[in-house]
Amino acid sequence: GASTANGSKTLSLGTFTTATAGTTDGATFGPAQTAIFSILSTAGTGATCTLGAGNTLWDIGINVPPSQVASIASGANAGTNHVLLSGGTSGVASGVGVMIKTSTGASVTTGATNLNLTLGGYNGNTLLSGSTTTPNVSPSSKIALTAQFVKLGATAAGAGAYSATLPLTVWYR
Repeated sequence: GASTANGSKTLSLGTFTTATAGTTDGATFGPAQTAIFSILSTAGTGATCTLGAGNTLWDIGINVPPSQVASIASGANAGTNHVLLSGGTSGVASGVGVMIKTSTGASVTTGATNLNLTLGGYNGNTLLSGSTTTPNVSPSSKIALTAQFVKLGATAAGAGAYSATLPLTVWYR
């Protein structure tokens, strides 16, 4: 399929203290933040995009390096491979990650299903719809991503900064 690499979204999860993070492996903390993605015929307004050139579905791909993905060892979210680690190289908070949930549909407002960041099933990209093979979202549907901090391990989190930047590529097929 064709692709477009353009635009950006920023989710700020705010700040937290190591006490707020707690010591329960897999426990979420802090406010969840959601971004909604859709395709329209004009920037942010207008009718639903028709995609053109015989394309009928779209999706957004991210390529997360394995060094930025972790599993939760125990607790409510054990075994899931969808925790995004900080991309920073110095002064990085330890023992925390970000869990990302996804949903698709015409009127979605929040992500509900854990997104497995290790799939890389379409041109090496994890698709934000959760599809493991090809773009899978109709032009009239949206993708909702919800991100929230999650505690990794049972020891106190280490103080530091958390930051992750992921290029987004829109795929059409």
